[in-house]
Amino acid sequence: MDDNKIYLNRINLFLKEKPKFRDPITGKLKPIYTEYNINIKYIKNIFTPGLLSTKLDKFKYQEFLKIENKVLFKFNNSFTVLKDGVFSSEGKFLSFDCFKNFRIKKEKGLLSVSGYYTENEIRIGNILGLSDVEGKTLNVFLRYLYGKRDKEIVKETEKREKFAVQKLKSLDEIEKIISITNKLIKLREEQTKLKSKNELKYRIILNEKLLNNLPNQTYGSVIFYNELNKNSTLFDNSHLNKITRFLNFIETHEDKYLRLYDRCVKLYIGDPNNNCFKELINKLETINHYYEIMKSLINNVNKDKVLYNKLYNLIEDKGVFMTKTEKESLNYMKKVSSGVIELNKNIVNGFNILESQLSDVSSGLYDLDSSLGMVSSSLDDIYMSLPDNRGR
Repeated sequence: MDDNKIYLNRINLFLKEKPKFRDPITGKLKPIYTEYNINIKYIKNIFTPGLLSTKLDKFKYQEFLKIENKVLFKFNNSFTVLKDGVFSSEGKFLSFDCFKNFRIKKEKGLLSVSGYYTENEIRIGNILGLSDVEGKTLNVFLRYLYGKRDKEIVKETEKREKFAVQKLKSLDEIEKIISITNKLIKLREEQTKLKSKNELKYRIILNEKLLNNLPNQTYGSVIFYNELNKNSTLFDNSHLNKITRFLNFIETHEDKYLRLYDRCVKLYIGDPNNNCFKELINKLETINHYYEIMKSLINNVNKDKVLYNKLYNLIEDKGVFMTKTEKESLNYMKKVSSGVIELNKNIVNGFNILESQLSDVSSGLYDLDSSLGMVSSSLDDIYMSLPDNRGR
């Protein structure tokens, strides 16, 4: 396949996927197709000379007519993309290699617009959106033109194929995942018994051993998905719907485990004492517990109805089957209940304080009454001691 055909395929992929770019002014993501036009008649009208056209405008129009049948699209106020190259804003045909080692040059003059230039100082066109001063918007297009996006697609395809292979694994693979629990227990015992003079080195070695023994991801939900589809007729619709919610619940924990594992890989040397390793083990034990329950539900739906319903009720009591709306309502009622309890507590405290203050007032009145009695008695004594009253 010749180079122009390769470039053309990449440009068609660009037009198909319509990637987004970050607007340098607003900082928001915008679809790239807002920056270009694919209407050939519209593009031709742009180059068509008018009454006030210059010699350069007429030259560009004549040159445009030579390449008109090869036009794919035109970036607004900038260069035009062809099937085999680029038509610059100066009316020159350039190969697709013109963007390699491109640079942005700011023109002199108040109304001048910065532009993209080849490494040989040939102007390709105005910067996109008249604001792409760092070339980030143009690089969104070049990511496709120079094959970087092709490589990303290959990696994504390989990842999907790898995941598809994992889906083919049978339910028996769950046993392997469950058996890891015993290894974890032994590793925990080893972690508490082993001592080393170089604690940091010891932790790094132990963490590396831990990571090597643990799966980098858990995929039991994929196997359960297939098993539930295969045995869907054994469940009534209501139960199947809620058990599917339990499957979503398991998938959420599997995603958290994957992120935890990746975090541990990044930290096991730089921060070997990080709590993420303990969290990783606990998360796997939790997932293992959910696997046991889901496996029992599937195995006993048509064998042991009593055990099946016990397990089903256990999960239902934990609130796993609740919808998002039901969980939000429950949380709201908890907040309301908490608010009422706090209000009652404040009211009781207020009455206790008031009662205490009233008690203090009552005690004060009693003391005042007693003091007044003492004053009255003293006045009587003084009155009786007066000369005129002694003989009475």
